[in-house]
Amino acid sequence: MNMRITFIIPNLFTGGVEIQAITQANELMKQGTSIQFIVLSDVDTMKKDLAKEIIFYRNNVKSLRSINYQSVFGFIYSFNKISKQINNFSPDHIIAILPPAIGMVRLLKYFHKINAKIWPYHHSTEYLNAPLNSIRRRLYHFLFVSRISGKNEHHLFISKAVESDIKNNEKIRRGDILYNAINGPSLNMERQRLLFNKYGISDKSYIIIPGRLHPVKGHLFFLNSVKTLINKYNLTILIAGFGSMEKNILEFIALNKLSQNVIVTGHLKNEEILELISGALFCVVPSKIEGLGNVAIESLAVGTTVLSSNAGGLIEIIQNNQNGYIFEKENSSDLYKKFQMLICKELKLIPPQKLKDDFLLRFTTDQQIGTLLELMESDEDF
Repeated sequence: MNMRITFIIPNLFTGGVEIQAITQANELMKQGTSIQFIVLSDVDTMKKDLAKEIIFYRNNVKSLRSINYQSVFGFIYSFNKISKQINNFSPDHIIAILPPAIGMVRLLKYFHKINAKIWPYHHSTEYLNAPLNSIRRRLYHFLFVSRISGKNEHHLFISKAVESDIKNNEKIRRGDILYNAINGPSLNMERQRLLFNKYGISDKSYIIIPGRLHPVKGHLFFLNSVKTLINKYNLTILIAGFGSMEKNILEFIALNKLSQNVIVTGHLKNEEILELISGALFCVVPSKIEGLGNVAIESLAVGTTVLSSNAGGLIEIIQNNQNGYIFEKENSSDLYKKFQMLICKELKLIPPQKLKDDFLLRFTTDQQIGTLLELMESDEDF
């Protein structure tokens, strides 16, 4: 019988979690699985990237973009609408991505509104990011986690770090690690050349920090730690991405007279970021908190050496002195030392083919989807 899977996600804004969900849904559809894709909020920027055969529903409730005190009203308002959409599709499995989606599905299951296997899918160290240090958070945890989590849930974690964080704060009866993955990149050299012209750079002439501009990603920590090296060696740093920290980063660049050396690209398509990563001398991932680290996987895929912090799941991708280099998170002197050693070639860049081979061994979409389907087909206890 054809398997039927519903994906539920808070929003479809441009980000690693959303790209991962779309890639999985599209690949499952290619393999003959019927897919329903539900977006809880009003944001569906990436809808166009979903295969046209996928059954799509946007709930259009702004308060369900993320968890806050208004989310409770969003849950109540959406309860019957979401249960109707799911029951019309009649899935065998529901993959609930991130806390708002997990909370919604748990409510529906608790009140017997849906009948499907529930797969809470954890993409971040949720309790490290938002510890239970306020009455509001503890109340939400009691009502929407402790009280209504089901014994038949099968949890998915994107890393050992995420698994540890969740298990330390929730009663998990069954769970598995499902590492993030990407399709093997197909680079467009003409588009790369146009990007080089746009930013005034050339192949291997710059160092890249790709990804979302968010406080936990460590951009200001990086710039503050190595600004003297940037000036000393007249380096070009390309910050490839956009997000809430863009204004702060630009202000730091201006204040420290780094405008000739540090470029902030703003929003780019994922394939453009991959082409810029492939052309970089090396990639830096200075995260303070990280569930896994898609940009590290993408760097392996295109053969670019990574200098990464040891935050969260990053050390499950990058092994020091083997397929990249590691510094202690939020340790400015360690970052400074390793960064300078790479600039001065005391640390050697890893051969590109070795990095690509490592990617093919561990982080392809085919492997990920195969593992997911094996888990679903073997888990009959619900």
